[in-house]
Amino acid sequence: MKQLTIREAADFLLRNDNYVLLTHRRPDGDTIGSAAALCAGLRSLGKTAHVLENPQFTEKFRPWLGKLTCETLPSSACVVSVDIAAENLLPFDLPDCAVELQIDHHAGNRQFGLQAFVDASAAACGEIILRLLQLMGVKLDASMGAPSRRTPAASASTTRQPTPCAAPPPARTPVRTRSPSTRPCS
Repeated sequence: MKQLTIREAADFLLRNDNYVLLTHRRPDGDTIGSAAALCAGLRSLGKTAHVLENPQFTEKFRPWLGKLTCETLPSSACVVSVDIAAENLLPFDLPDCAVELQIDHHAGNRQFGLQAFVDASAAACGEIILRLLQLMGVKLDASMGAPSRRTPAASASTTRQPTPCAAPPPARTPVRTRSPSTRPCS
């Protein structure tokens, strides 16, 4: 586990592509808002980025996700966890993958990823995401901090079509952060 500075975390995000962002179990506004803002910011830089669908997303927060989510985790994804302090808080049924970068604000972060930026002085992960986006030169806009135009009622009344990031992996196993079959982002 390598602890990064915020500048190194920003450089990592600028250097790589094909991001899938993870939110924690029982997702709250901080993990969802942070993932959505980072996803929108990465996309504004021409990066491919999605927030992995979490089976516990609620209609209360779904408008902030808009069309940012995907249903599956491609093997080529660069996996980034947002506001997740421990491995047991990762979403259900994740395929074997390496969490390449953890972005978190919890002092008790267990640093389960290959590298991490943890700032325990931040009151919320959203503060860290804002600083990262600014360091990356992202021009901030409403898509990074406002819900999509669809209201929760409209979302509930229409059928959502899954958006795959790629073909689903052949087997679903618990997340392991390091294994011979995982490969870091290139």
